[in-house]
Amino acid sequence: MSALPSPSPGAAGRLGPSLYRTVRDLRRVLRRSVRRSWPLAPMAPAEGELLRLVDERPGVGVREAAAALRLAPNTVSSSVGRLVHAGLIARDRDPSDARAVRMRTTAAARRRMARWQDRNAELLDAALGRLDASERAAIEASLPALARLAEVIEAMDGASL
Repeated sequence: MSALPSPSPGAAGRLGPSLYRTVRDLRRVLRRSVRRSWPLAPMAPAEGELLRLVDERPGVGVREAAAALRLAPNTVSSSVGRLVHAGLIARDRDPSDARAVRMRTTAAARRRMARWQDRNAELLDAALGRLDASERAAIEASLPALARLAEVIEAMDGASL
């Protein structure tokens, strides 16, 4: 992977593309590296996002999940069917509306997510251990700003740029 040019200070217009490429590349190489030793069938990224959402919000409905993920309800419904078939999501009838279902993750899903997170963390720790102390410190120092950036983007919620 080639090094990306560093944006000049104050060049916010140049920082966005560089940050996007860096985050994209980091996610891709991390996902590929973990998948090489992953014993289970790979899951589509959208299904992984749905599984995380259902785990964070037990009892969420299909329409609510679709809105949160910014996907069409029929797309989420299809993913739910696959995840139910895989034993990762359970559907329960909504007590207040017999036509609606509420979703929750199964114990198998929670174990799978924990294993995935653990493997990612182990790989990151091993890679971070190969960096010098100043590089690790720079990454650590950037974490609060990156978390804040995620909050700002979420709050923008598709607002005009």
